Amino acid sequence: MQPKIYQDGRKENIQLRNRQKQGFPEGKRSTGNFSKSPANYYWADYGDTSHVMKTKISYWFFLGLVVWTIIIFLRKKGIIIPVFSNYFTDFITVPMYTYLIEYIMNDVLGYYWKPDLKFILSSIMYLSILFEVICPIFSERFTGDILDIAAYFAGGILYYFLKIILWDFFKSNRI
Repeated sequence: MQPKIYQDGRKENIQLRNRQKQGFPEGKRSTGNFSKSPANYYWADYGDTSHVMKTKISYWFFLGLVVWTIIIFLRKKGIIIPVFSNYFTDFITVPMYTYLIEYIMNDVLGYYWKPDLKFILSSIMYLSILFEVICPIFSERFTGDILDIAAYFAGGILYYFLKIILWDFFKSNRI
């Protein structure tokens, strides 16, 4: 226990929260439910977030970032691999976006949340409107392409079925 001193001089004992020991309580990892108030952020009483990021980010996420960086580097050098260079980055955008939000919600902010199909579909729609409709209006670097939208959709649906449905199924049945 550590005392927390408020501006008016009163003291209150606070208990340090250790997420590693708590884990996810049974039944608390339901879709779209937030079981903690924003006032209960792990850093709310301490002022910094250095102790929050204890779990590792997925190797698949890092692999996606590396591949994305390589594709951008190759584009700048003028090396274009037709389908891979044009649509693979769009294909991995929704899974990486979804994973990053899930990671921030669960491991940084301490909520018990996982994306559902509605979240995946709304993310596909949001990214499609932003990058295929709005950005081409304001910049010549962006092009509106229906195949990019198809790549967002394919990546999002594949992520949903592989990560959310199958991964949780195998994890819960210990197969």
